[in-house]
Parts: sequence; structure tokens; C-alpha cells
Amino acid sequence: MDALVALTAAHLETFVLVFCRLGGMMVWAPVLGHRSIPVPHRAGLAALLGLLITPVVGGAPRGSAGDAVALVGAVAGEALVGLAIGFVAHLIVAAVHVAGEMAGVQMGLGLASVFDPAAGEQTQVLTRLLEIVALLTFLAVNGHHLLIRAVAASFSRIGPGAALDPAAAGGLGALGGKVFRSGLEMAAPVVGLLMALNVALALLSRAVPQMNVFFVALPASVAVGLLGLVDSMPVLGHVVTRLVGEMAGDLDLLFRGVSHGAR
Repeated sequence: MDALVALTAAHLETFVLVFCRLGGMMVWAPVLGHRSIPVPHRAGLAALLGLLITPVVGGAPRGSAGDAVALVGAVAGEALVGLAIGFVAHLIVAAVHVAGEMAGVQMGLGLASVFDPAAGEQTQVLTRLLEIVALLTFLAVNGHHLLIRAVAASFSRIGPGAALDPAAAGGLGALGGKVFRSGLEMAAPVVGLLMALNVALALLSRAVPQMNVFFVALPASVAVGLLGLVDSMPVLGHVVTRLVGEMAGDLDLLFRGVSHGAR
């Protein structure tokens, strides 16, 4: 009986650590961690996935059994690892936000902001539209499946209770350049067309000085920007699909920067 109780306690401790990693991931993860999903539902999904993953995960870190301080440290480490995994996946959404802000400002829609209850802040209408398209693309290419599989596989690379190495933060920071490049790539059709429009309006104002350029520029920018937006949708889908495919490599970069030893 004592052995059974000890075995049950060890599995419970492992489940808590697995749950903390999954819960940390869902804070940032696209779709799975979206704020429109109630917190109890996200917690329930993390618990369900934890129940499925725990049997194939190794035991809790040595020294944590019966040691409250060690257990708290292990829980904090798991939460940080989960947050880091979710952050890597969230970079896809961040790149879309960069594209939306670039295109929106060029189209003259920078002031056309609405309150986004999901984000809890003011968001450009165009940015919100692109985010919805990106999330649908993420689901269409099974990005959520890839993310869940990556978290499950992470336990073979990062044992329960492992801690983030400070060098891992540098690896995460290096991904910031990819966010900007991907955002610029998605916004390029709109930005390119609007730059050409501005050059054309400048030449037109020189040829016809009597024309009120400012009166023509705003509606023309919106119209041309919308045409460019339609043209950029395939590019958006391609870039998001590529970023989802590269997510495994980015997570591998993160895993290499994480200590495999338990606290």
C-alpha cells in the first residue's frame, strides 16, 4: 500500500509539472491561448492534455519529492519553459501584427482603431482582419497539432523540472529579426503599390498644380491599398504556412538553449 501511495504521489507530481508547462504554453500560443477562449476552458484543455502526456513522461525531478521548495522551483521552471514555447509560436501572430500596422499606416487607416476585446486594447481594423486570416491559416495547416506534438516531444529533450539556461534568452531575441522580415514580406504588396501611388500623385501634382492632391490622395490610398490587400492574401497564407513549418526548427533552437538537468 505504501508503495502504491508513493507511486500515485510521484505521478501526481509529474502531472502537476506537465500541466504547468502546458498552461504556460497556452498563455502565448496562437488559437489555443487566444483571449476569446475562457480561462477555465484553456485550463481544462491543459489538464486533459496533461493526463494524456503524463504516462509517457519520466518521473519528477529528483529531490523534489517531499521538498516543497524544490517543487515550487520545478513548477516555476516548467511555467517558464511553457511560456517560452508559446512565445516562439506567438511570433507568427506578431509578424502579422507588424504587417497590419505597416499596411494600415500607409493606407491612412492608422487612426481607424477599434477596441479588440480579445486583446484588451485598441487595434487597427486592418491588423485585426489580417490576424483572423492568419489564425484560420494556422488552423488549416494544422499548426495547433504541430504545437501540441512539439510540447509533448519537449519532455524527451527537457526533463520535468528543467530550468531555462540564460543563453536561451539570446536565442529567443534572435527571432525578433524574423518577425520584422516576415511582416515586411506580408505587407510588401500593399506598401509597394502605395509607394508607387505616392510617386504618381507627386508627378501629377507637378503636372497639374491646380489639383488638390490631398483631396485625392486619401481615397486613392484606401482604394489602392484594398486592391493590394487582396493581392497580398496569397502571400500572407504562404508566409504563415512557412512560419508554421519553421516553428519546429525555432523550438529546437529553444530546446538546445535549455538545461536538461532538473533543479
